[in-house]
Amino acid sequence: MLARIMFLRNEKNHPVGCLAIDFNAKKNQLKYQLSVLNPADRFDRKMARHLALGRMLETPIHISNLKYKASEMSLHYVFELVMNDLVQSNVPSRAKKAAHLWLTNNLRAR
Repeated sequence: MLARIMFLRNEKNHPVGCLAIDFNAKKNQLKYQLSVLNPADRFDRKMARHLALGRMLETPIHISNLKYKASEMSLHYVFELVMNDLVQSNVPSRAKKAAHLWLTNNLRAR
């Protein structure tokens, strides 16, 4: 497994969570998992990454409605799929807000 790591950030650009994303072109699969900061804690990048990767191994979230083959998708498009899934799923509000912010900032040019 070669997972991509992406940190979710709030409007002040402070990290609030971590995404572990794995897409397999041969199997045409896209899966991810996340860890989200408790506001009472201090953010630790290493721990957030460790939690997200561990959760992805144990209970991955699969995105099954892929329009394109995984081998034809850009990394930006993969991130867009994951962020859209986060906004629509039952995750902590900090993660939803960060995903919505990413979509707003990165899809503005379209």
